[in-house]
Amino acid sequence: MKGLIAGAVLAAPVFYLGYSRQNGIIRSISDACFVAAALILGVSGFIFARNGGTFDVIGYSFKAFANTHFSKNVGKMEDIVDYKERKASERRSPFNMMLAGLVWLALSVIFLIIYFQVKPA
Repeated sequence: MKGLIAGAVLAAPVFYLGYSRQNGIIRSISDACFVAAALILGVSGFIFARNGGTFDVIGYSFKAFANTHFSKNVGKMEDIVDYKERKASERRSPFNMMLAGLVWLALSVIFLIIYFQVKPA
């Protein structure tokens, strides 16, 4: 549900810009849905990669750097194994976001087909 709402928020300015340039309402809706789909599917891809632990070492190194240079409690940091286990327990599934992106993509394709059927030759 959040992905669909986020897509609507992303699609609204794209629709407005496309419609204000006299692209037509159907093409503007198709473009807006496609932009929402691309961004939401990209974010879900990053979430999917993050869930695999791709960015754990990078996050741990930034945390270790900040703890070493800017914190007063130097040496009281968890090790990488505990960090990875804690991060793994906090992860959420990307499939709801991916499903929302696919819905926006399907809407984009539907409106694109309608646009080419209605468009005068």
